[in-house]
Amino acid sequence: VATEALRARIVINATPVGMPGVMDELPYVEWRAALLAIDFVCGDTNFLDAAKAGGASLLRGESILVRQGALAYSLWLGRPAPETIMAQAIKST
Repeated sequence: VATEALRARIVINATPVGMPGVMDELPYVEWRAALLAIDFVCGDTNFLDAAKAGGASLLRGESILVRQGALAYSLWLGRPAPETIMAQAIKST
């Protein structure tokens, strides 16, 4: 593990690794409680499982998707998005 990675506070998976049919693995990370793991992939992934097991805080792809959708909604329609309803809807799928 690179020295810089040991000082990191955020680790982001912005790759397709973890999506259905993508069998690649991400580089090893020494997860710890001080880290925030951000995964742009929706659903359960090995990345998030490992981060959670190591005590890291998690930001899931579903949360990112809802926020992106809410921002687009507001930009296009000129009014606040029903973000709570959007978040509930994605949890039920």
